[in-house]
Amino acid sequence: MSKKIIERIHKETDTADLLHLLTALPSSDLNSLLMEVMRRKTERMTAGDLLRSYADNRFVKPSDVDFISFLTFELHLLQKAQAFGFTPLELSPVSPLGSCAAVATVNQNKILSALRSTEVVADATNLLALEAVSRRKKIQFESTDIQLCTVHRHLRTPYMPPPFLPHFKIFCLLTAGKDKGNLLFEKRHLIEHIRFTTDYLKSFSGIESVKVVLKSTRKQNPDFLPLCDTIMTEMKDVTFEVEEVEQPYYQVIQFKVFVTIGQKEFDIADGGLVDWSQKLANNRKERMLTSGIGIELLFKLLGF
Repeated sequence: MSKKIIERIHKETDTADLLHLLTALPSSDLNSLLMEVMRRKTERMTAGDLLRSYADNRFVKPSDVDFISFLTFELHLLQKAQAFGFTPLELSPVSPLGSCAAVATVNQNKILSALRSTEVVADATNLLALEAVSRRKKIQFESTDIQLCTVHRHLRTPYMPPPFLPHFKIFCLLTAGKDKGNLLFEKRHLIEHIRFTTDYLKSFSGIESVKVVLKSTRKQNPDFLPLCDTIMTEMKDVTFEVEEVEQPYYQVIQFKVFVTIGQKEFDIADGGLVDWSQKLANNRKERMLTSGIGIELLFKLLGF
């Protein structure tokens, strides 16, 4: 929220510490207060107000994809992932408040926060991470890896110019497990995620080429080159490039997948190692890898 807006509200309410008071409230009390505020506001709404809100609110517009064709497209991808060893999940439309900001480098202002200590899902891999760590905890963090996948409609608040919408579907993969030493977990599952993604994209005749960029996420990164060497040695049929970037979201390595369609290149998939399971489980031996494909953009680019 803009600092000027907060200052104006403090001035109009004559309560300089209003924001502090609300933030300090127990979550249950704040939820009760906000629910009552929303109840009173909706009591004053008319049917005409609702229709005007529908016309003006950019978050509520329907997607323009062909619904049945896109569902078929999604199902085909989920079936491929299941055959590859991933368990498909139908996620909730909301996740716990802070699902992105508490473990990743995401500002909460980019998320549509909701009541009852929830937020609208902005990144399904964060919700998959919570589920994976919960499952890992039940088996006492033994060596068995957990592999999950989903197709989910995400909603993010930053403005997107038409015809883009603030909500869109992404296919997500996640692997969680225990450190096996010598980068064995990282090597195996990076190859697995990249192989699945590139094989899937290569299956479309409308895609002219597929390229993978491997990115080191920090300077002084001794694990990056061994990972790159293993990936490129095992996947000689894939075109690779190597870059160095400075970004805190992924740990050690990030991969991005580009496709060429109609002689134009598009950034269509992304993934890498994250430290979320270490934070959630308070266990430095935990390992996690996430990746995603912009399935709705891909569907439109291929002209389905």
